[in-house]
Amino acid sequence: MKDVFGNELAVGDEVAFMEPGYTYALKKGTIIKFTPKKLVIEWDDGRGYSTSITQTYKFPEQVVKKI
Repeated sequence: MKDVFGNELAVGDEVAFMEPGYTYALKKGTIIKFTPKKLVIEWDDGRGYSTSITQTYKFPEQVVKKI
């Protein structure tokens, strides 16, 4: 799978993506696995609770890989 700029993605890569439900800020996360069509990204929502580590699903063209 490739990101929006054509960079190859792998498990463990750091990526930037839009937070689910918001369109004005980028979040940082790490790819933890792939599904047939999407990536599973783990990220800290920054709320400071024990449940602040969250997972989200994104299409590869919805992320930017940190190089």
